Amino acid sequence: MYSLACTQLARLQLCLWQGHVEGDNYRMTDDAAWVQRLLPVYRYGVVLPGVGDVQRGVDYQFYRIAPLSVMQIGTGIGIRDYSVASVEAAMERFWDCVEQLQRQEADCIVLSGVPVSTRLGRTRVLALADEVRRRTQLPFYSTMEAVISALASLGAQSVAVASRFPDEVNASLVEYLVQAGLTVAAITSRDVSLGQAQTLTLAEGMRLTLEVGREASQRAGDADALLLPGGAAPSLHAIPAMEEEYHRPAITNLSAEVWATLIRPGIAPPVNGWGQLLASAVSSG
Repeated sequence: MYSLACTQLARLQLCLWQGHVEGDNYRMTDDAAWVQRLLPVYRYGVVLPGVGDVQRGVDYQFYRIAPLSVMQIGTGIGIRDYSVASVEAAMERFWDCVEQLQRQEADCIVLSGVPVSTRLGRTRVLALADEVRRRTQLPFYSTMEAVISALASLGAQSVAVASRFPDEVNASLVEYLVQAGLTVAAITSRDVSLGQAQTLTLAEGMRLTLEVGREASQRAGDADALLLPGGAAPSLHAIPAMEEEYHRPAITNLSAEVWATLIRPGIAPPVNGWGQLLASAVSSG
């Protein structure tokens, strides 16, 4: 009885708000308009590195820099560690993930994760991009290609990398950037495995991002920009912190992805407060 009364009260409040109360009859008019009010104007389809385990901060950070009219729709390929073998095994599920996002009417496909792209290598990522576009007719983005485009838009030819990855992953990351014509002025390493990264508390992960950010910045020399890769912990906070302290543009996985996918094409407006990249208007770079 209580739940029924609450339902009737909620319906009455909604109808009063609409201005459509007629005696005891409560009418909802123009359902399509109500549906349209909440439907996303853009569906951001993202293939995440993990699957099944707890993933913290993905949407929490995303909606700091993306408009609420954009819906993030995620699925995961399920890498278990940063090894080539793990990435190769996970990529066997890639096309299933793409099909899932298509069924959800995604407007783009984003392959997220630095280790995923760097372990595949740039040649393969670019070929995959062409294949996704051919099969789906949707725009395709990857973290590393978004990073490269973002650095180009900032006029950066050299970059310092604030990495917490093991040396083996760093080597593939450096190779990817060099193949894109960039100079890596400095790179940090913390030998943090995927499993270890996932056990860090939010505060520990965020402090670690600041720690490696400062170390890379101090070793950067005349580097044009700072890259803070890694998505296991929130990292947006490090962008304004590093830019304020070291006076060079800083980018993360997510800031590069959102810039390339939403801001550069004009789907979303520039965003202030989270670094030079996101605050920049549409670029020809």
